[in-house]
Order: sequence, then C-alpha cells, then structure tokens
Amino acid sequence: RIFPDRTLEALNLILQAFPNEIRIVLSSTWRVDCTAQEDILYDFRAYGRPPLAQITDFYDVTDPSFHSIRQHEIYRFVQQHSDRISAWIALDDEALTGSSSELQTRSAAFEGHSILCESSVGLTEPQAHQAVALLQEQLARR
Repeated sequence: RIFPDRTLEALNLILQAFPNEIRIVLSSTWRVDCTAQEDILYDFRAYGRPPLAQITDFYDVTDPSFHSIRQHEIYRFVQQHSDRISAWIALDDEALTGSSSELQTRSAAFEGHSILCESSVGLTEPQAHQAVALLQEQLARR
C-alpha cells in the first residue's frame, strides 16, 4: 500500500463532509503513470470505508503534457475549468504559496485554497478539518 490508513482516513473526512460533491483531480507526477494511478485507486478500495473506497477513477488530472512548477500546473487547471469549479482545495507536499520567485506571481490565488502536507507524514486529520473549513468558507462566499 502507498498510503497509511490514517492518511486515507483524513482524506475520507473531507469527502464525508461534502457527500457527492467532491471530485478528486490528480496533480502529482503520478498523473502521467497509469500504474501509479491504479495503485492509488487500489489503496482507496483497500481502505474499505465509503466514500473513499467507492472511488473507481479520478475525476480528472492536470495536463500530463504540461510539466512545470506544481503551482503553475494546478493554477492552469483551475483557470481552464473555472466554469465547473465552485470551490477547490489543493493538498500537496510542495509549497503552493510563498515569496520565492517561482511562487509569488500566483501565490495569492492559492491563499485559502492549499494545505501543505509533509511528504513523510501525508495528510493529517487536523489538515483535513482545515480543508473542510476552507471549502465551507469558499462555498459560503458564492
């Protein structure tokens, strides 16, 4: 298995907060590897608890031919699909906000939309609750 149950439980908390509303878009480098995608989906099924265990495919992936800074890849996807996105959150182990030259041009667009996960730990329960709160805030503003 790729992900520990505690990480999958945290992701499941987010999905449970928005039944039938959340769509998972894969933006990691795994998006270009069908085997890696299947391994992730296997982990979801092996976790065994709905709604995560019921996911059979990713809703979408960021453009597999556009390899850049992760922030730019996600930003491009959000802009291209803004007509079908009412709220969004990026869960990533790469910084999506900050003052570095690579991030600062689009950093403001990620404020309130990103959770930085530690790669060796993964998504945690407190971060899942933070993601739910951010999504609820976005939806309340619409």
